[in-house]
Amino acid sequence: MGQSKYYQVSSLRSGVTNYRDYAKQLHAISRPSLPGVLRTWADYNYNMCLSKQSGNNVQVLAAFIAKGITTGLTSVVLLVDGYNLFLTKNRAHSFTVRVIGIRSTLNSGLCKEIRGVIAIGSTNASALLLSPTIDTVILSSSVGLSAATTADTVNGALKITVTGAANESIRWIAQVELLEIAIV
Repeated sequence: MGQSKYYQVSSLRSGVTNYRDYAKQLHAISRPSLPGVLRTWADYNYNMCLSKQSGNNVQVLAAFIAKGITTGLTSVVLLVDGYNLFLTKNRAHSFTVRVIGIRSTLNSGLCKEIRGVIAIGSTNASALLLSPTIDTVILSSSVGLSAATTADTVNGALKITVTGAANESIRWIAQVELLEIAIV
């Protein structure tokens, strides 16, 4: 087996961090000669997060959890810890969103994967989807539930909008993976 480039510094439930790159520690001789270093951690809600950086911050892979609740037909934007899913300026992002919404009665819901590419220039208003998204419905057992992604030109963000059913409380959660590259 090869040598690990990580060491465990705390339990997964610590809420601070799970693994650290050994090359950032004082006793490390030099950074690994690998093309990228993957970092994982658990946030204060015990969500597993990851990020990967390659080269001179040219590519970044990040994963987020976005949540929300609909109580009727009013659309809701899913947020990450209360915030929009902001994009880094002058970058293009490939994204995969896996979203699931389940009725409070637990007998029906929607599960969908949305893939696409979004880019943003130097201003929030320049955010745009570069092509139509590819939507794959995994489960659709409730009439009226929907989920879609759009470019938020006000906040410079990827917006995940969900719509529930009349007179129903629907809990929504989405796993968002972003692969980012600088626009040169």
